[in-house]
Amino acid sequence: MTRPHATPATPEADPTGDRATPGAGTTPTLTPPDRLHRHLADRLGGAARAWLDQALDEAAAHPGAHGPITVWELRLAEAGRRCGPAHADAARVLILHAARADADALTRVYQQGTADERRAVLHALPHLVPGPEALPLVED
Repeated sequence: MTRPHATPATPEADPTGDRATPGAGTTPTLTPPDRLHRHLADRLGGAARAWLDQALDEAAAHPGAHGPITVWELRLAEAGRRCGPAHADAARVLILHAARADADALTRVYQQGTADERRAVLHALPHLVPGPEALPLVED
């Protein structure tokens, strides 16, 4: 897999000594969850779309911790199988958002989750945890 050239994040990281500036079109933007959901729903097949809608409804109905593992955490683990690897990250972000996962829940998922689930937590942070509460997760 090839990756586009990335501009160094800091002047110290730039071997040429030039001042680092973001490349055109490289500034990340925050996609609102409702727009992400529409985008994903347009690309999923019927069974995957039905599963996602059910998972989002369950997450919204049962946010927070209920027992050793929540219903929505189980759905995070299923997302890759149900939605396919190309759409699993978006599905997981939507589930985390629907569950209104707080910093503690995100930390638990991050510490106990797979690499895919950890990536989803990092993608969801700007949606769910404003400010320095998320710092311990991004410092890992």
